[in-house]
Amino acid sequence: MLHDTVCPQPLPPAIPLKEQMVSFLEQMLTVSSTEPARPAKRGRGRPASFCLQHLWLALLVGILSQADGLRRVWRCMVLGPVGSFPILTVTYEAVRSHLLAAGTESLQELFVQICGHLASFAAKEQVSALPLASFAPQVVALDESTLDQLKRLTDDLATVPDKDPHLQPGKLAGLFDLRLQQWVRLQFRADVPAGCNVGILVLLEGLARGSLILADLGYFSFPWFDYLTEQGFFWISRLKERTSYTVQQVFYQDTDRGVLDALIWLGAYRADRAAYAVRLVQYQLEGKTYSYLTNVLDPAQLSMLEIAQLYARRWDIELAFLTLKREVGIQGKRILFSRLYLA
Repeated sequence: MLHDTVCPQPLPPAIPLKEQMVSFLEQMLTVSSTEPARPAKRGRGRPASFCLQHLWLALLVGILSQADGLRRVWRCMVLGPVGSFPILTVTYEAVRSHLLAAGTESLQELFVQICGHLASFAAKEQVSALPLASFAPQVVALDESTLDQLKRLTDDLATVPDKDPHLQPGKLAGLFDLRLQQWVRLQFRADVPAGCNVGILVLLEGLARGSLILADLGYFSFPWFDYLTEQGFFWISRLKERTSYTVQQVFYQDTDRGVLDALIWLGAYRADRAAYAVRLVQYQLEGKTYSYLTNVLDPAQLSMLEIAQLYARRWDIELAFLTLKREVGIQGKRILFSRLYLA
């Protein structure tokens, strides 16, 4: 009797996640460096002994490693190789001076190139984290988040009342692509008490016409809805309590289950009425009523179920803000990039 025994081949050792990230970032830096760079002004002193790509890669690795300052990035460059770049014999001041001389513009361009590379990869591989609203070229969430309150570490802050806005260093406002799971645009705002709509048009710059925008009640206003419709954007919002409206046409209604899909006019009177009719969808779940508005007026184009599923994904931007604050280190006074340049 023959007995054949399969001898399993040992699997190759798994590459650590950090090494995978470093390799991926270095590959994107190589792609980015193929574009013609603007000549930098030569200053006094000895020329830099390392290239800007080396510095950017060390900086990105430092961000992923939650580096608390530029000194940790410098130690990373002098204590071991960063990707395929060799170990450097360079002072901390040389790294800091080179980073300051490069400025923030080239770093911003780098992040734009990385985002474009990721978007091209997702389009090529047909990767999407949100297979809904196929009619929209982009599905984005719009929101803002206030940074953590400053600690009373100086005499200037010791006498400031607890709820004084001066204890808040600012807030972040952003537009987040739900399909690509990456930021479209992120904006720092120093004026904490200002409303959500202040500076909002800057966030929408470059957004493809026909994109679908998901926003919370902080952006709820009739003129804002009219503006988005006039600019060719689709949007979904929750219905604010005690908002007056008149029903124009009912698409579907089930009173027993609290379900309604109807075309309405926002504003009970012509003096305060919105310029365009919108669609109201309502349903009940576990005794709670959920109400949403949208300017996608055709139920065949966007069903009630899809509206509920889409708006549930608006929380992705909240998780993205949480990642910035906890994982990257953007918390109140401890803003990572400020420390990297000023430490």
